[in-house]
Amino acid sequence: MNNRILVIDDDAQVIETYREILVPMVDEIDELATQIGLPVLEDENQRQFEFELMSATQGEEGVEFARMAVEMKRPFAVAMIDMRMPPGMDGLQTATELRKLDDRILIVIVTAYTDRSIEEIQKVLNHDAILVYKPFTGEEIFQMARTLCISWNDREEKQEAYREIERLATYPEENPSPILRFSAEGELLYCNPHSEGLLKMMEVAEVGEQLKGAWLKRIRLVYQGGQALYVEVAGKSIFYQLTLAPISDRGYINCYAQDITRRYLLNRQLTYQARHDRGEEPESLDKEFLRLWLREKGISDTNVPDLDDEIRLDVAERYIDLFERVTGQSFEASKADEPLRDAIERSIEPYFESV
Repeated sequence: MNNRILVIDDDAQVIETYREILVPMVDEIDELATQIGLPVLEDENQRQFEFELMSATQGEEGVEFARMAVEMKRPFAVAMIDMRMPPGMDGLQTATELRKLDDRILIVIVTAYTDRSIEEIQKVLNHDAILVYKPFTGEEIFQMARTLCISWNDREEKQEAYREIERLATYPEENPSPILRFSAEGELLYCNPHSEGLLKMMEVAEVGEQLKGAWLKRIRLVYQGGQALYVEVAGKSIFYQLTLAPISDRGYINCYAQDITRRYLLNRQLTYQARHDRGEEPESLDKEFLRLWLREKGISDTNVPDLDDEIRLDVAERYIDLFERVTGQSFEASKADEPLRDAIERSIEPYFESV
């Protein structure tokens, strides 16, 4: 808590009075009583709230102390300033210079004269200035210092909360990784500037467009299930790990993407080396594994081994994996009763017609 107070007054006796009020010395009798275990009578208010006090006898000196405090990131919360301090700056000039250094400081102008009104002081300082007339009481000064320090800290906490909100608000824009937001029905609500590549993979171009196919189903399932989903997707030259996080009470899903290309390639390299060291064939997504299997079964011009169920399943799983990595979509097997051969011919026929 900032309980630092700057007192500026050209009268050394007045400064000592401030010190006795705000930073009371331990009475020798009280100190002796503490040492021998006897109870000490305390001023409850003053014991519960302690101040750090810095004093100056001229405005220029006080301004210099404030400048150093700001540079050390230990600013004063309150400045109590005498109005007349010849031969240097008066209290209002001093307060103005303090405000130039730190606009947050709370100002108390203390004077025995009535030549400056509170309206005039407020007009010059704009805000948070109090006018106190001498002579003042110790309780008056203590309670004022306490209240103003609490006010300074409360205000600073609120400002820090606002600054944190602003930082969080700009975070998605500044994040180098894609961040997206979708409605429960798959409409793109937000995308940060680094989302272009991922949006192409999802086949949406701008805010307001709708997801389709497997991506739309995935978003709906995540929202309905209320649980985050982690997905790895691949583009032409980049691999992403996506976190789809449903924000059910707000009606949308946030998508956070992490580029894992480097990690993926490193894992592939380590896997390749490990399999090679064990004398095994490297993992492959192409049909090389099938060629090796056929060779092991003794394939020749006159002998073509039948594919057993195990190898058929292995081929299917590898190509499903390849499909999902390349497209970023979940593979869904056709439920139609159409014979497999007819389905294959129907799928490839448009290609041959275009050649």
